[in-house]
Amino acid sequence: MIFSEATIVFAFNTFSELAILNSSIHDVWAWKNSSTMGASTLRYSGTNAFETFPFPTVKSEKLNSLGNELHLTRLKIMKHYQLGLTDLQNIFHNIHLDNKTEIYDDIIKLREIYKSIDFEIIKLYKWNDIDLKHYFYELNHLPENDRSRFTINPTVKKEILKRLLLLNLEQSKSDNLGKKRLRVVSKNSTNTLFPED
Repeated sequence: MIFSEATIVFAFNTFSELAILNSSIHDVWAWKNSSTMGASTLRYSGTNAFETFPFPTVKSEKLNSLGNELHLTRLKIMKHYQLGLTDLQNIFHNIHLDNKTEIYDDIIKLREIYKSIDFEIIKLYKWNDIDLKHYFYELNHLPENDRSRFTINPTVKKEILKRLLLLNLEQSKSDNLGKKRLRVVSKNSTNTLFPED
């Protein structure tokens, strides 16, 4: 298989990062800090969306467990129903999914896992005042005939984006503290490799 130059590989040793990158919280950041292909396909930016995302600084065994559960549940559903990830996501976001279909209970379970991931991340950020209000919402950045998604409330998304931006700015400031400024070395200096301070 030949991969596109746009393929991004994440190498982590826990499932916490998988959970975070699949969360509604990271989704808000990714849509704001990436471009699109066509009208509705996110072209994820490793530089603008991943490297700038203010990951929670507190580790959570529960989040790691939820990430593992997400991975195993998606894999099981995809194998059982012979679905690719895109097809699975389309069914996941289908507001009209018939409760008599065989896949219905699996999709409900998957939605609950995603909700639990979002709740755990909100807890890690200590944003206990936010009510995510998971449901099906029309997303304006998607085509008119395909806007419905199972996600968090659009008003809540704006608040989360605002808080993530503030965290990003705080982390950026702390990352830059203590860093030496580069100095220009004069033309007459004999020590160009290690100029004196």
